[in-house]
Amino acid sequence: RNRVSLMTADGLQQVILEDSDTIRFTDPVLQAQLETALAAVARHNAPDRRSLAVSVSGTGQRPVRVGYVIEAPLWKTSYRLTMDAAGTAGTAAMQGWAILENLSGEDWTDVELTVVSGNPVTFRQSLYESYYVDRPEVPVEVLGRVLPPADTGAVAARQEAARSELFQDGVFERAARSQALLGDGMAAGAPAPAMAPVLAASSDEATTQVVFRFPGAVTVANGESILLPVIGRALPAERLSLYQPGTDPTHPLASIRMANDSESGLPPGVLTLYERSAASGAVSYVGDARLAPLPAGEERLLSYAVDQKTRIDRAVEGSRRIAAGKIVDGVLDLTVTQRQTTTYTIAAPAREARTLLIEHPREPGWRLIPPDGLDGGEPVETTESHYRLRVALEAGETRTLPVSVEMPVYERHQLTALSPDRIEVFADSAELSPAIRRALSRLAELQAVLADRESAGNVLLRQLNAVVEDQGRLRENLRSVPGGSDLHQRYLAKMAEQEDQIDDLRIAIDEARDAAEAARRAVTDYVRGLSV
Repeated sequence: RNRVSLMTADGLQQVILEDSDTIRFTDPVLQAQLETALAAVARHNAPDRRSLAVSVSGTGQRPVRVGYVIEAPLWKTSYRLTMDAAGTAGTAAMQGWAILENLSGEDWTDVELTVVSGNPVTFRQSLYESYYVDRPEVPVEVLGRVLPPADTGAVAARQEAARSELFQDGVFERAARSQALLGDGMAAGAPAPAMAPVLAASSDEATTQVVFRFPGAVTVANGESILLPVIGRALPAERLSLYQPGTDPTHPLASIRMANDSESGLPPGVLTLYERSAASGAVSYVGDARLAPLPAGEERLLSYAVDQKTRIDRAVEGSRRIAAGKIVDGVLDLTVTQRQTTTYTIAAPAREARTLLIEHPREPGWRLIPPDGLDGGEPVETTESHYRLRVALEAGETRTLPVSVEMPVYERHQLTALSPDRIEVFADSAELSPAIRRALSRLAELQAVLADRESAGNVLLRQLNAVVEDQGRLRENLRSVPGGSDLHQRYLAKMAEQEDQIDDLRIAIDEARDAAEAARRAVTDYVRGLSV
């Protein structure tokens, strides 16, 4: 239950809303405002219904035309391409139709029809809905209490004055900039195979789209669709076999390279291909393809079947070689060329010649080495992700085509951190200059001396550990034999001999350590000043 509370001149009065039969405002102005507001709410309750008021300036009677745009389904394109079975004509008969539906809610009777093919930027925006911008809330400025700091004397003042002079000279500004720099450190809808002359639509190619205007009036009932011709002419065509390892690793795809030599572009769509027999004239279906947007003057590849008569095998191997090198301040900088070679072995059909396009992947940073044995004046084509290599084969021919790509890799090696084996490998590399090889050979000799001296010191250290361990055994034996016995005297003599041996070994170990340290300094000094 809802309670209405009213503050009047007589005090607070309350009414239960559900108990009231009639509520009326005695103020006529307030009553009129309420009725207007309720009428507006009623009008706007329907989300898809709007009331528009059209005002026309001027005087006199005249017709006023009001137009509006409604949503409509996209129109589609279906093509038919008829080739000769031998593939020697150099052209193919191209026919295309526009398929569109009338879902406008009313019949089209003798309308002028124009369709557009393109990819414009389109979007929707709600113009009827009201939008507001929220303002940020800013706190009220309140002056706080002021507490001056204690005076620290004239020394601080002189320091501040000196700092101001530094600012005037730009010293602090330069330091701040330096610090900042350091911190940032079959297609559905295709017509039957019968060929017939068509009256295609006239087309105009704009900057970003193609406009087709159909001749004559068009009539389409609501809810029905219509199929209208957009092209009917012969286009240049060439038979090819396109090898895409990702599609079929063994066989290429039977394809057609079609050129658009017309005055306007062709919209994308599905394409059904037929072959016409030269002997009987019969037309047979061979496959479907997808046609991407084809501007005037450009070419497209249409792949429609697997060419099972042609076989392709491929093998991949990689290699590395040193291309250049230098030594600066004891650091060996190398340019190593990585090469990846893919060998394609192609076997053409026994009784048919083939023109093959091999799609080889394009990887960032890798450069193609044009192989020998390609066909055509421009042997290598490039797409966004592949190279296309053209190869012509005679009937029954088998050919091997190696395709190589290279990429330089830069390596940096600290000579003092390289093992002797790595240094010998680099010293034996014929790709490096003789001066670098001599420097590395000299470094290998110095490291060999260091290794020999360290090995000699390790041998002496192992001998010392063995003597010390044997002394421990003799001490245990001395505890277990009677004092003054012959065996006791023998153990004492042996221990005295070992003490002399330990002294000699320690002196030899110190000398070996000094020799190893000298050899290590020789390596370090040689590397530090080495620049070749």
